[in-house]
Amino acid sequence: MGVTQLSKKLRDSKETPDEFAKSERLQGKTIGIDCSVVLHKSVGTNKGAGFFYLDKICHENNCATCPNNEVVDKCNRLCGWAKSNNITLKVSIDGKYHPMKEGKNGKRRADRESAHRELTNHLKSAVRVQALKKAAHVDESVLATAVEVFHSHGVEVIGAPYESDFQLVHWENIGFTDATYTTDSDIFAMGSNTMVDLLNFNSASGRCVILERSERIGRIMQGSSSWSLEDLILYASLSGCDFIPRLFRLTAKTIDDFMNKWKDPNRTASQDSMLTEFSNGKHWPAGTGKPGPEATDFVQKVKLCIGLLTHAPVTSLVDGEFRLVPLKPLPEGREWKDIIGFDPHTHFSGTSVED
Repeated sequence: MGVTQLSKKLRDSKETPDEFAKSERLQGKTIGIDCSVVLHKSVGTNKGAGFFYLDKICHENNCATCPNNEVVDKCNRLCGWAKSNNITLKVSIDGKYHPMKEGKNGKRRADRESAHRELTNHLKSAVRVQALKKAAHVDESVLATAVEVFHSHGVEVIGAPYESDFQLVHWENIGFTDATYTTDSDIFAMGSNTMVDLLNFNSASGRCVILERSERIGRIMQGSSSWSLEDLILYASLSGCDFIPRLFRLTAKTIDDFMNKWKDPNRTASQDSMLTEFSNGKHWPAGTGKPGPEATDFVQKVKLCIGLLTHAPVTSLVDGEFRLVPLKPLPEGREWKDIIGFDPHTHFSGTSVED
């Protein structure tokens, strides 16, 4: 989902001036692809959700299954546009999810299960389209279909240790890719320099928006053109993202005011003291339009979010073998568990790259 407030600042949702298949800015480049975005766009359509459930029914009745045609179509379109513009694609698929995202993922599961029950109750009389779309999700069969299509075009598909967002930014940082296709603006906050957004799969040439960091960062608020990576990650954390919810009824103006104070050259207050004052008396959202518990742990959660978006675990080739490394080097004398709350090596002990 990314950072909704940041997405709105970076581009207008109706803005699609570029073309994936023809843009000179993308021609001959290597572009990282967030596979989960392609797949969610596929199963999120009426047809894609219908194919998802048709496949489930076939499995339950031991019938021959069929691939999800929406997944096949979108992957084929993406590969076709890339070939016409001499673009090389590198596809990243998600690995493990960070525990901080469990709140977001838990709500998605609950919504999906509720929609599935609603769909089941009405399926005998009439198909409920909205329930169908909510209940459909990306599972192993959907992912396998996409991987097969990408491989048929000679496109490399690479698994990330955690979410693809982290790995895709790392690829740009080391020059493995030149740009990234995704709809998640948190990769902009983490350091992506060129982001392909709002890709329209229904257009003949892949209408899209190319977000160049140097051109877009100044749109966020007055003075943001001079922001550092650390400033942008702080802004994203306050605005709410997949790893930390936005405080209940927190306005954009309140966040902008905080950032102005943070960037004041005469500032003497520490980040911790400013965050404590910022959250004083505020609450986490309850998810029902009502306030949840008081945000007494706000500073801790913001620092964990900043740590994750800055030092997320990614895989990189080191001395001839793939290893887990931080997106940005850890501060001297600090360990991963101090920065992001756990040691990622414990998740993969005894695991090879092939696994």
